[in-house]
Amino acid sequence: MLKVFYPFNPHISIAMTRIRRALMDYRPPEVVFVRDPRDADLHILDFIGQHPQIEDSVLYPATSLFRSVPSLPVCSKYVILLHCHPPAGSGLLELDYSKLFERAVLVVSYLKPEWMGSWGNIDWSEVEYYLTPWGYDGRIFVNANRPRDILCLMTGYVAETEKLIEVWSAAAVAGGETVHVGGNIGLDGKVRYRRLEGITDKQFVSLLQRSKYVNAIRLPYGFELVGIEGAACGAQPIYLDLPCYRYWFGDIGLFVDPAEVMEGLAKIFAHRVRREGFEEKVKRFEWGNVAPKIWEEILRRV
Repeated sequence: MLKVFYPFNPHISIAMTRIRRALMDYRPPEVVFVRDPRDADLHILDFIGQHPQIEDSVLYPATSLFRSVPSLPVCSKYVILLHCHPPAGSGLLELDYSKLFERAVLVVSYLKPEWMGSWGNIDWSEVEYYLTPWGYDGRIFVNANRPRDILCLMTGYVAETEKLIEVWSAAAVAGGETVHVGGNIGLDGKVRYRRLEGITDKQFVSLLQRSKYVNAIRLPYGFELVGIEGAACGAQPIYLDLPCYRYWFGDIGLFVDPAEVMEGLAKIFAHRVRREGFEEKVKRFEWGNVAPKIWEEILRRV
């Protein structure tokens, strides 16, 4: 029996919470989860930029991000779920992360190292690495064939990296409503814009089922679960034309040039462009297909 410590962190994104839930739901029979790391054989660790020699309260003084749960390994054996490296322009990129990654039993990520560029003094040839997509819950995200009265649904809190202003502007010019599930970005009260926060999964699915498009744009990269969740509900996902997105979503997404986001969105919304067959193709990302393979790779190494 493998005892796994995989703590819930209320500060991380809803997407990472969904990943945690899926890995717990699809765990093999020989895996049990424990609350106390002292009882664990393995720690599963979400990595979004924390550094092994710097206190989280120093890195994230405004939010105290990560302080509520261990953000660095508390077991001798640990798996890293790599979501992103430290922010562009951050001095953290120049610091040494090599031991953290090289000592991991496995690093699991949707990112190829070459997509991230050089950072952290990491020699990826010394790292046990498993490339995988993340997934979506096919039991929840389904197409109900409802009328699509929302032109585009978008999520998020960072307008610049997710191009939220551009999405709303292009949709408004095309005469459609944008529904934003996320934080205040200065658009409250604007025409054809509606913002929601704190909604349930059921409400979120209902919005996706009513949307023609779903925004899955993020710079410089991301997996953006909302794209495949939306596709499963019949909403056409839109991505940036970058290697990460082309690799995973080349046959289901629409793509806009990162240098001409507004122009690309305007063309899509004006002509109501859609890909054929994306609702069937996206099913390869169901967690029932993805999560068991992740566990297989973990168990092979412990």
